[in-house]
Amino acid sequence: MAPSQGTELYSPLQKWLHWAVVGLLLLQYLFFDGMGRPFHRLMETGTPSYTPTVVIHITIGVAVLVLAAWRLALRVNHGAPPPPESEPEFAKVAAKWTHVGLYVMLFALPLVGGAAWFKPSATLADLHAVGTNVLLGLAGLHVAGALVHQFWWRTGLLGRMI
Repeated sequence: MAPSQGTELYSPLQKWLHWAVVGLLLLQYLFFDGMGRPFHRLMETGTPSYTPTVVIHITIGVAVLVLAAWRLALRVNHGAPPPPESEPEFAKVAAKWTHVGLYVMLFALPLVGGAAWFKPSATLADLHAVGTNVLLGLAGLHVAGALVHQFWWRTGLLGRMI
């Protein structure tokens, strides 16, 4: 089945997956980001400590990876709405590369973080920490772009995902 580019809205499942990933990432950032101490203990002793924070952090990471794969499969198989006609060309390019970056980070962070934990590596842990900041920056650009569309250009873009 070829992807449909004519639809103006994301499917209900695409919307649900989008907001589920957003919710999981917010939980991770706000409440379960305390992996520093357990990771340092792991590096010093060679023994992992599975505190509730560690278990929830790992579980959320796996869930984000699974949901990101599902989202990408839906996007490939069913497409996504085209950019608004009135969107400037530079914004179309910026949106495309921001989305690519978001998907790369949604896959890379859980994989690198899991590798850092299960085959203890300070280098991978540092890469995971830097990647977390990159994801946060990309998410900020994504939100800013949606807000510019909604309130500056008045394209009604937010209605596609709500």
